[in-house]
Amino acid sequence: VGWFLHSLGFIGMALFASRFWIQWWVAERNKKSMLSPLFWWISLSGSTLCIFYFWKLNDLVNLISYSTGLIPYLRNLM
Repeated sequence: VGWFLHSLGFIGMALFASRFWIQWWVAERNKKSMLSPLFWWISLSGSTLCIFYFWKLNDLVNLISYSTGLIPYLRNLM
């Protein structure tokens, strides 16, 4: 596996992990706990990159793990 694919996987994981920090920042700014559309967009983007990465690595466990969240992410963006 090359550096490009590992970089893509790292970006996907970083995006996915950052969604909680962004949600916390939005909640603090608004003085109200809420999940903004940005939370769901970051979840969708990070998951999609991770799915591609784990698919290329033939890692079925992580592939399924990140795939299960796509439906709620898309639904919450609607």
